[in-house]
Amino acid sequence: RNAMMKKILRSLGVVAAVCYVFIGATNVLAAEPIAYLDWNPETRQLEERTVTEYTVIDENWTPTELNGWYVVDGEEVDKGGLSVNGEAHIILKDGSGLYLHTAGLHVGASGSTTNAVTIYGQQEGTGVLSAWGASGCAAIGGQSYEDCGRVTINGGRVIAERGSSASGIGGGREGDGGTVTINGGTLDVPQSSSYSLGAGIGGGRNGGAG
Repeated sequence: RNAMMKKILRSLGVVAAVCYVFIGATNVLAAEPIAYLDWNPETRQLEERTVTEYTVIDENWTPTELNGWYVVDGEEVDKGGLSVNGEAHIILKDGSGLYLHTAGLHVGASGSTTNAVTIYGQQEGTGVLSAWGASGCAAIGGQSYEDCGRVTINGGRVIAERGSSASGIGGGREGDGGTVTINGGTLDVPQSSSYSLGAGIGGGRNGGAG
């Protein structure tokens, strides 16, 4: 009987370990609702909504390709660069900051594939997303010789510092500007050098507007 109990406990331990690894790998929470401001096209106003399933982006999060819902939690979360593969939704909690100062936020479009990102803020609008574009790459949008996908900003403070020959938000070098929609928040698109010839919002050097 004791041997049988030990076998059962060992089995339960394996199951628990597998569940722990699965949960840790996805970082998906479903307990604490997070509020954010979303654009209502019918009323043409920002309205508060909540989400309960999301991935927390903090200092402990291991960067992966973005697809789904994410919540930035931390004053200075530095992830270098991130890439959207599908449709990503990023909520900037009030007081949080996501810094992508190596490779920016890649949201590209190629052939029949159009990636998309929507950035949300909360009531105070103090969450920050700061992205720098590498040479030839948009801070938010396409890489060099790549069009931008769809970028929507509904809130927070977004800083998109364009790299050489690329846009701040839009296409990389010779890339089209894609679809950029701004419904709310604060946007700053500085120029990183005197050689930047891309648009603040739109196409990169020799690229189309959208």
